[in-house]
Amino acid sequence: KDDGVGFEQNEDIRSIDKNPFFQSGYGLRNVDERIKLEYGDDSSLRISSERGVGTTALITLNLTRYLL
Repeated sequence: KDDGVGFEQNEDIRSIDKNPFFQSGYGLRNVDERIKLEYGDDSSLRISSERGVGTTALITLNLTRYLL
């Protein structure tokens, strides 16, 4: 979590194409795809932000196969 300027709305990484803030790169989408490839479709990277408050990145990993 940071306390920077943030951006307009909460973003599900899958809808990132709609946000002009991310139009210049594929880094976050790439990270989400790599997480899904390694840990499964129920794992993800989610970005939420509120202008003037900051931005939070939440990484959810399904570690079940690593615990067996």
